[in-house]
Amino acid sequence: MMSASPALGHPSVSLSSRRFENAEIALFSERDIRDEQFGKIQPVPSSLVRGQGSKRPRRYPGILRANGTKGDLTMKAERENDLVDVLDKLLNKGLVLNADLIISVAGVPLIGVNLKAALAGIETMLDYGMMEAWDQRTREWYAKEYATKGAVPLAEGEEVILKMLGSLWDRRWISPTWRPGSFYLTNKRFFLFRKEPAEILFEIELDKLEGLMIRSDTYLRKEREELYIQFDCGETARIHVSNIRELKDAIEETVGKQLERELSIPYEQYPLPQGEKIVQTEKFWYLFPSMGILTEAWRLGRLSLTNKRLFWVYQVDNQKMFEVPFDEIIGVTLGFNGKESSISACEKVLIIAYNGGRVLFGGDENRLQKMKIAIEKMIPEKPIVMK
Repeated sequence: MMSASPALGHPSVSLSSRRFENAEIALFSERDIRDEQFGKIQPVPSSLVRGQGSKRPRRYPGILRANGTKGDLTMKAERENDLVDVLDKLLNKGLVLNADLIISVAGVPLIGVNLKAALAGIETMLDYGMMEAWDQRTREWYAKEYATKGAVPLAEGEEVILKMLGSLWDRRWISPTWRPGSFYLTNKRFFLFRKEPAEILFEIELDKLEGLMIRSDTYLRKEREELYIQFDCGETARIHVSNIRELKDAIEETVGKQLERELSIPYEQYPLPQGEKIVQTEKFWYLFPSMGILTEAWRLGRLSLTNKRLFWVYQVDNQKMFEVPFDEIIGVTLGFNGKESSISACEKVLIIAYNGGRVLFGGDENRLQKMKIAIEKMIPEKPIVMK
């Protein structure tokens, strides 16, 4: 039994389940059921006509849904479209609820609920002048938070001369990596600032700059220019920005003197004994041999040629992984590695044969050729036959 409470001023309504079922059966008997999806007209079975068969209407097995299964007339696609339309209207137009509810047990009112609510998208709420105070507070909080959190830390009297996006080669970790941020050149210093989380990744006062050097290097198999900055303490920083030349000129103009010169890069050179000096060094991939359960793999490092030997240093931990003196080198040539090409190594490789075997180095073909010529100047050339 369903009833509306007299306390709300509505007349009492009563409808028995028997009358409800008969009314539903009558609707079925007054018309044929048309299946527009399949163009068929199917009569209602006599078992569903009033007074015949079961009292409870049951699903007519001949009705087909839009998806081809048997059941009621409601199409699944229509339900989804109706739901989308309702949500769209609800967010754009809004819904206002104003209801008084009384929960009664055995005719005795026990609980009263007075409900007033508005439901809509936030833009609709603001258009109607609702939640404006919340919106204003939220905007002010975010503006204040980001203004202080992302502010560039400048000293009193410090002015920004140039700002550029770029990255710094950070070798303080186990695996060196490029750390991005914004480079700022001021009238007092040069620094790299990361906005989120706020941190100065690198800084140097301008009066401590000793030298600048622009050098080409390979990054992701593409040639690009990088700037090396040397401090008065002897350390060197390696950076990359969108316009290296503009940054170098701006630094020299701010400092008021010429700083460009050839620099030695300590962290790219392995410690050498007295009397030994570097003749040429290049960044190459080295085909590291298999060891135990580890298979052979290409690793990036620097191949250095001195006046006494040839050695390769792994760039991750700056450890020497291969070396051979000149008197043990049999020959050097350019060839193919005989393996599938990959990002870490080109098909063209530098092959160096020595008394203990041979090694392969991959990289830019022009640099491989330069290294081959430099090695040949130290030893007589002996061709190698690839197996």
